[in-house]
Amino acid sequence: MARSPHARVVGLMLLAGVLGLGAVLAAPGDTHIGGMWPVGLVSGLLVYVGARAVPVIAGALLVLVFGTFALGGYPLGVSAAYAVAIVIEGWVTVKVLTVRWGYGRRLNDDLDLGRFTLACLLGSVSGAAMFALTAAITGFGIWWAVFVITFVTHLASQLIVLAFFMEEFRHPGESGPTETRVRWAVAMLVTLAAFVPIH
Repeated sequence: MARSPHARVVGLMLLAGVLGLGAVLAAPGDTHIGGMWPVGLVSGLLVYVGARAVPVIAGALLVLVFGTFALGGYPLGVSAAYAVAIVIEGWVTVKVLTVRWGYGRRLNDDLDLGRFTLACLLGSVSGAAMFALTAAITGFGIWWAVFVITFVTHLASQLIVLAFFMEEFRHPGESGPTETRVRWAVAMLVTLAAFVPIH
């Protein structure tokens, strides 16, 4: 039975919430960034739903992200600022992906790869800058360390997770259904393993 797009969006939001809360709870207390929050899922959701639904989904994501940080014990002001930062990071990433120099979700050639990489970089820089600004204003962490850690972890999340929401080149496959399932299973396991905290 095929799932509706609404069910997929709800499922992806629940997954983002669970993984995000897990990242916040598993993060060392001195990092002040909430671990490797899966911001790539935020960008992916905003790409998936299309331009008309972005405001509604962004609002729901603000509440969801705020909840993960607040439940993880972060101060409410910091939780709110981090939620805004993550949603704006996703929005910036999507804006760069959908700028008028090619179809936004396509990942077929070097131009697409360049746009995808630039979107991930600029999105991660914007999120890291807002996290660092929050640290500087509130004293919640050392601003430059928060910037560096946030940039690196968010860039990794964007590059790993957002790629699942892109449309690859459509060509006749050479592998059978079993090999295709195995490749997808391995890709999913490696992606999830990238977010397992190691202390």
